[in-house]
Amino acid sequence: NAKSIPMYVLAELISFVIAFALTYFYGKSHKNMVDPEPVETGTEQAEAQAAVEKQVKKEAGLHDEIVASPVDGQAESLTKVNDPVFSTKAMGNGAAVIPSDGTIYAPVSGEITVAYETKHAYGIKSDKGAEVLIHIGIDTVNLKGENFTTSVAQGQKVKKGDVLGTVDVDGVKKAGYDPTVMVIVTNTANY
Repeated sequence: NAKSIPMYVLAELISFVIAFALTYFYGKSHKNMVDPEPVETGTEQAEAQAAVEKQVKKEAGLHDEIVASPVDGQAESLTKVNDPVFSTKAMGNGAAVIPSDGTIYAPVSGEITVAYETKHAYGIKSDKGAEVLIHIGIDTVNLKGENFTTSVAQGQKVKKGDVLGTVDVDGVKKAGYDPTVMVIVTNTANY
């Protein structure tokens, strides 16, 4: 129904603004978290995977749950991401990965809470309670699903390492967008 689309968009915007404001102000009041140092990794996938796991665990304070890298590539500090929503950690702590491959994997076992129609982001609530956001690229929502595929739907159970979808990294770059993948623990304060 075409009449419900503007209301849907308005509801999404309102929920984003409220979530952003709550996260931002809660984060400001908890400045005792230490900014991490950039992760240095080698070129091998095993090293990149270990570095991202270490970075996410360190930044989010996770002691009993490991959040894996959702994509093959080079780990990067979240503070270096060219988007203030992520680099200021307004959404939560985590890490970034400059992808070398376009397959997106589940970084934890749990349930898909969000699978955007634009296929550029996923939310997973892990079996241990971490709320993980995988955001593929910066401003890639504007591509409206072009260069992306998805293999999962909201409500679906996934295991760590399951394929969530794919991204054509070169296609994203050719369209003028940064393909950096962010993995964020949005309920960082719980850890």
